[in-house]
Amino acid sequence: MNSKPTLETILSHRSIRKFTNQPIAPELFDTLIDAGRQASTSNHLQCVSIIRITDPQLREALATASGMVYVKECAEFLVFCIDFHKHKQLNPEA
Repeated sequence: MNSKPTLETILSHRSIRKFTNQPIAPELFDTLIDAGRQASTSNHLQCVSIIRITDPQLREALATASGMVYVKECAEFLVFCIDFHKHKQLNPEA
């Protein structure tokens, strides 16, 4: 099977949530966000709004509310929200 390296990579995936408080360079951040926005979605809707949280007090409040300690330990946190508002403006009947 020609896709064996790809499958091995996918099957060996793991998540590590240890972050530094080092800020993300603006150019890198923009590139990553653009890549995420271009990712495939069902029907090419791209109906996500991204909220960037850099304020330590807000991140701490989110960490407390969510029980996810790493939210306050990272330099910034992104909240992805499903957002059909733009689509409703374009086509209220949809």
